[in-house]
Amino acid sequence: MAQIEWSRNQKTTTIAAGYASNLLAIRDGLSVPMAGSERRLADIRSAFNAVARLHRTAKEGSDVEIVLGGFNCSPRSLLQFLDRHAAIRAGYLPGSWNNLRSRVLRGVRCFQELQGAPLPPKTLSAPWARLFATLQSTRERVTFNSFARFCERRDALPEQVCTDLIADYQRYINDFRLRSRPREAALAVASLWNRYANHNPLWPKESLEIARWTNRYALPLDDFGPTFASEVRARQASRLKSELFAETPHRQIRPITAVSQVHTIRRLATLFVKATSTNPKDLHSLNQLVHTEAVKAVVKFTQARISARNPGMSTTLRLSKDVWFLAMIASEQPDCDAKTIALLKRGSRNLLPAKIGMTEKNQTTLEAFDDPKLLGRLLCLSSTIRDRMQKRNVLRRADAVVLRNALAVDVLLNCPIRMKNLASIHLTRNLSEVGSKTRIVSLHFPAHEVKNSTEIEFVLPDTLVVTLDKYKSQVLPLLAVRENEFLFPGHSRGHKRPCALGTQIAKFVERELGVRITPHQFRHLVAKLYLQQNPGQYEVVRRFLGHTNIQTTIKFYAEMQMTQAGRHWDQVLQGLRVEAIGSKKALRARRRLSSEARA
Repeated sequence: MAQIEWSRNQKTTTIAAGYASNLLAIRDGLSVPMAGSERRLADIRSAFNAVARLHRTAKEGSDVEIVLGGFNCSPRSLLQFLDRHAAIRAGYLPGSWNNLRSRVLRGVRCFQELQGAPLPPKTLSAPWARLFATLQSTRERVTFNSFARFCERRDALPEQVCTDLIADYQRYINDFRLRSRPREAALAVASLWNRYANHNPLWPKESLEIARWTNRYALPLDDFGPTFASEVRARQASRLKSELFAETPHRQIRPITAVSQVHTIRRLATLFVKATSTNPKDLHSLNQLVHTEAVKAVVKFTQARISARNPGMSTTLRLSKDVWFLAMIASEQPDCDAKTIALLKRGSRNLLPAKIGMTEKNQTTLEAFDDPKLLGRLLCLSSTIRDRMQKRNVLRRADAVVLRNALAVDVLLNCPIRMKNLASIHLTRNLSEVGSKTRIVSLHFPAHEVKNSTEIEFVLPDTLVVTLDKYKSQVLPLLAVRENEFLFPGHSRGHKRPCALGTQIAKFVERELGVRITPHQFRHLVAKLYLQQNPGQYEVVRRFLGHTNIQTTIKFYAEMQMTQAGRHWDQVLQGLRVEAIGSKKALRARRRLSSEARA
């Protein structure tokens, strides 16, 4: 067994890690006193056998004991295995699948107690209970409770909480708990601690450092040299669209494009300082960034990251576009010669991946919906949720959030719009209604609100209109303040942030169906379903996806037509065979009749 060191009162004690080498040892080592009751012990062993049966479908083996005996049962290995088997694919409903996961975790933790590994106390001690009583929401209590019990196992008081303890907590979750995102759990504890430490007098005043990954490869402009930051801001201002007939040396761009280019410069500058171990303050101009050696260092550093994340890959379309963007910046520098610009453009073309189109991740997600049952559950998900909520006597805010997510799924299936447009739907500006007896409700986005300046408009079906009416009258008052006029409101008068809404939709679908699909992947799914029923109709797909160029549509969805083309040819071939057989029968009949006539 592995060994882990825990610090107790300035002393180091070595204890067993708390898990055996395989699941068979845990299943046979558990007893009724450890599990709590015979029924609970039977449920845990049944969950272990279910895991063995799932594992047997992936690897050859006929005996459950043989499979359990060869199964690495560290919590992290168990989590990775269970995450590869979605609930629907494994033949379980989401609730039953969660029960199986919790029973497997209970079995592993019971074995930890059998081996002497530290388990959380049943009740919190007085110092931690005092802090626990000040928490306001259930989510905060759940987040804090796990951390407090961890600290008590280490004999750590609230005054001793520090950044290193949070890092130890993250390692503990990663090694001993069936949590899919240990880093996010540790960050949630640190954020909660800082929030209460700053506003609650009962909490220790120690603030924890939160090392977030967000934009770690896009440092703020002020972190670089002052002349570099001023040059980037001046470049941004000079390229914004101003007067219609203004004379400018460069092509004018939209504000959203200017912001995106500044972010790209920040990201490439951050990659440069990391690849060359340069102090960010030593980067003084864009000319340093487009130097040939600097670009080579950035490409080499990025390729190493790509290979570490995806073995076998050395480039991506984004890397090729980054080098092309650097070539564009180089063409704007007076000191940069034409040879360097040509070299950068040639390097960008050489970095183009062999396959350009839909990523493997998106293809895997869409393949899951080749199952007709899973697809049917997705298409009926909104009505299923509404039928479930109608049985509630009182609609709570948590129920309103579920209904909001169900409505978002319904909107995405009928109107495959981008995530930013979905989150910003305004009840009066984007939703319009005409007619009195026959209502026609349409969803409209003007060109300036769309990513590629292409106007979008969808006429909503009657079922979605009825759902919208009920949502606005029954659900929306529970989610928004009175002055908020957005379909998906935020905490104040604005709309919900696109990233937050997108994450909640993906988690909602995964919880209900067992398959995670993001709002943007709904666009791919809708295009796939339409092309399956209407092969080759790329122009229609281009229009309802809002693409400006049909080549973009063909590039992404032509591969999906390969399977459909094969099926269509099979049908054509079968029809030709039937015709051939029929013609042969008709020829025989004519010959028989002619022979009878001659006789």
